[in-house]
Amino acid sequence: MASGLMQSYYRWANATEAKVLDWVDPEGGWKAHPMTHYPLADFASVFAICVAYVLFVVFGSALMKQGIPTIKTGSIQFIYNPIQVIVCSYMFMETAIQAYRNADDPVMGNVLYFFYLSKMLDLCNTVFIVVGKKWRQLSFLHVYHHLSVLIIYYIVFRVAQDGDSYASVVLNGFVHTIMYTYYFVSAHTRDIRWKRYLTMIQLIQFVTMNVQGYFMYSRRCPGMPPMIPLIYLVYVQSLFWQRCHVIRNSPPHSRFCRFARPSSTHQQEVMSTELLQSYYAWANATEAKLLDWVDPEGGWKVHPMADYPLANFSSVYAICVGYLLFVIFGTALMKMGVPAIKTSPLQFVYNPIQVIACSYMCVEAAIQAYRNGYTAAPCNAFKSDDPVMGNVLYLFYLSKMLDLCDTVFIILGKKWKQLSILHVYHHLTVLFVYYVTFRAAQDGDSYATIVLNGFVHTIMYTYYFVSAHTRNIWWKKYLTRIQLIQFVTMNVQGYLTYSRQCPGMPPKVPLMYLVYVQSLFWLFMNFYIRAYVFGPKKPAVEESKKKL
Repeated sequence: MASGLMQSYYRWANATEAKVLDWVDPEGGWKAHPMTHYPLADFASVFAICVAYVLFVVFGSALMKQGIPTIKTGSIQFIYNPIQVIVCSYMFMETAIQAYRNADDPVMGNVLYFFYLSKMLDLCNTVFIVVGKKWRQLSFLHVYHHLSVLIIYYIVFRVAQDGDSYASVVLNGFVHTIMYTYYFVSAHTRDIRWKRYLTMIQLIQFVTMNVQGYFMYSRRCPGMPPMIPLIYLVYVQSLFWQRCHVIRNSPPHSRFCRFARPSSTHQQEVMSTELLQSYYAWANATEAKLLDWVDPEGGWKVHPMADYPLANFSSVYAICVGYLLFVIFGTALMKMGVPAIKTSPLQFVYNPIQVIACSYMCVEAAIQAYRNGYTAAPCNAFKSDDPVMGNVLYLFYLSKMLDLCDTVFIILGKKWKQLSILHVYHHLTVLFVYYVTFRAAQDGDSYATIVLNGFVHTIMYTYYFVSAHTRNIWWKKYLTRIQLIQFVTMNVQGYLTYSRQCPGMPPKVPLMYLVYVQSLFWLFMNFYIRAYVFGPKKPAVEESKKKL
């Protein structure tokens, strides 16, 4: 009987799906969609999920109001919210990159499918609200938004799976990254001064989407069924006006600075040019010697990305020297009586950017590895002239330059307890190590370090962002443990890669990697022992107060 009911349901759902999609796209473009067989990408699934969602909201709320005790979901949300941050930031970044790379031949199918699935994951928000009895958050807007957005993006994925649909993923992915970051921070403290700006950001998103929807509908873009931008436009309008009921106006303040460019004489310009030419000549010669030593077979010479900005020895050497000079003279200057400079507004933007960048690199490297049949074991395919991991490894290398800002914030803020040998050594050497890795080991097993380090740095910068709101973070001590686990894993990978002499991978790279990771492991282990094993204990009085 159950089987017969299921068959009847699927027949009805398939017939309804055909009618709906034929109405939306009378030309039948949806029938040629190559991803219609993807899991949950059918009307039967989305209808069942929507009905179950409505039933849960109605009967779940009634049941919880009958006296059932509140169910604590804090531990689940502690994992759920960072996962959402990673997923949303990945989709936002991946869509923007795909749109840039494929402006003339867009390929948004896969990421739009992920985006559609993420709308199912978003339904967990309502579950947490209902079982946690947070009735003030269970509004008509909340239920309407979560229910309708799933249906909208089911239709968009099935009928408008390419082209201008990318903008919606970029905008919504960015906003949801901020939103779930807020949810994660709010689990640690309620004192979040930027909470009110969330709705403003959403309104700006809806205004932008309205403009895009209007242009798409009015211009009748080829391949885009006219019903899609019309549905999109009406839907976004409804969200905009509902959000307007909860916004709190707060006039933004803008500050503009003008910088005067110092004038220079012709003689000084000529001298500067000659010095630069001499420096570049020395740097290029040193680079050739260094990379020939690392990769005697010359695989680095066919690297198709060697001309990428900052991917040369002259840049990395200048940055490393500049970094050291700043650490030495910047520290001396700040200790001479210069008042601490408040960098929290910059860090408020910097840390979320790092979370987005690191989570994107972690997920993208893992996806590329999966698509190309890579395994956890060493000796994955290595292509010097067409590296699969080339682009993401380049972004990873650039991110190590961005990491140097951590030291700048420490020195300007006079946070001397954080300025250790470990900190400076790590930030300085990791940049140089990944310059060599990008230039000589630009593919194959290099993916593992991006996945591991990207994941750890996502957690780390999330901690930095939360710590700007509260110091009471119970999971702080686990950060160093996670880093130590990362180094152990990297050690194993480095040893196996070196011992197996993987084809295409210059042996000196895993050897350098192994020695370097060993040094980091023992330095971090030393820090962990001093800070958490033999570090200062909480007074017994405080402990007794907590128990009371």
